[in-house]
Amino acid sequence: MLKGLRHFGESFESFLKIDKTLDAATRARARMVYGMGLIFLTVQLLNMISMAVVYGGWTPQHNISVFSCIVFTCLTVAVRFTKSPVFFGLAYSVLALSSIGVAASIETIPGVPPYGINTALLPVLCASAAFIAFVGTRLISTLYILSSLVLIGIMYKITAASGPTGVDAILAWQRTVQACVAVLMAGPICAITADIVFRNLSQLESAVSRAQTAERARGEFLATMSHEIRTPLHGILGLSDMLAQSDLPETQGRYAHLITVSANSLMEIIDEVLDMARLEDGTVRTIAEPFTPRELLQDVSDLFGVKASEKNLWIGIDIGPGIPEQLIGDAPHLRQVLNNLVGNALKFTQLGGVRIGARLVGIRDGLAGVQFYVQDSGVGISDDEKGTVFERFKQTASAKTTTAKGTGLGLSICRELTEMMGGTLELHSTPGKGTVFYFTLALPMIDDTTVSAEIGEPRHAA
Repeated sequence: MLKGLRHFGESFESFLKIDKTLDAATRARARMVYGMGLIFLTVQLLNMISMAVVYGGWTPQHNISVFSCIVFTCLTVAVRFTKSPVFFGLAYSVLALSSIGVAASIETIPGVPPYGINTALLPVLCASAAFIAFVGTRLISTLYILSSLVLIGIMYKITAASGPTGVDAILAWQRTVQACVAVLMAGPICAITADIVFRNLSQLESAVSRAQTAERARGEFLATMSHEIRTPLHGILGLSDMLAQSDLPETQGRYAHLITVSANSLMEIIDEVLDMARLEDGTVRTIAEPFTPRELLQDVSDLFGVKASEKNLWIGIDIGPGIPEQLIGDAPHLRQVLNNLVGNALKFTQLGGVRIGARLVGIRDGLAGVQFYVQDSGVGISDDEKGTVFERFKQTASAKTTTAKGTGLGLSICRELTEMMGGTLELHSTPGKGTVFYFTLALPMIDDTTVSAEIGEPRHAA
């Protein structure tokens, strides 16, 4: 039912031309107008049904209800053609004051004097003051309050003309004073509140628009600067490699090697900042393509083979039994996550090595649950730091003391990419013994020739 009402509201707003091209204050006022109209029409419909049941047929009061429904329908539909708060403020002011004035000044029962100041009409007067404060302007609200005070005086005169005495005269005067106080309280309070609300809405909308513009500009700037910085940086890397491979004295050779290392570090930082910007902008999209898990892990291992050998570390892969030969998934982003995790593992490992693995969790409905992991024998992560290691720009104590510096974005990017692919990056670590990062993805299979398998917790580094 709620879904149906929401659909009706959206369709009705589309008919009334209430969309995001309007500012927030105008949309809010327009919704109040048509909301008030729908509520009034519903109440009048129920009122006509109840009157028909009580009186056993059509009465003159039904004619008044039908006329009022036509008026409110016209005012509600008028939102489609104008959103002017002056128009609606004046329209509802005239409607409220005239209806209350007529109801208070005419003889509804032959021989019985008009009601005049009537406690049944005063709540309507105050409610109208509140409503007009929100759908109109401050000037319209002020005019309504002044007109209401005049109307209250006229209603009191009508009551006084009937010659009340004793308690009735006192009650008439008391109602008059109460009505004036109520209108003077309800009108200004609601007008001030409406002014604050609509002003804040406008400021908030303007701030959001500026923030979105700045965010787009920032993304474009990062993309442009990344490209502009990479171009000369690739030249530096190429020239430093050529220089390192030439016949240089030992000191100059070491300098050339440091240039290459520094340039590679700068390239990694640029890539991480650009990746984070793309993730924030929502421009990163997953893809589905066939890939071979063994080949992907082997490519990652080969990529870091030289770096591992330079630190006298071993690096290898571990493919568990039962993993399908080919799966369908986001191979580029999966490779990026594994590259970041392996690079991070080598950075903080001084003895031993790094294992890149994949294990089959199980197979169900054509999906293979594969757990990928990167295990190292490095310094490990303490229990206190496990909760913050995936936060942006956060680095562990060991990362701050090592000579290999970074932005603190790598693991945050890895977690966001794995979540985008349908998994969650987690870790198990023992300080001084090593760390294993792992995540599980449900990947469609190309064929169903494999068998199901079960595994326990990921192995930890020795």
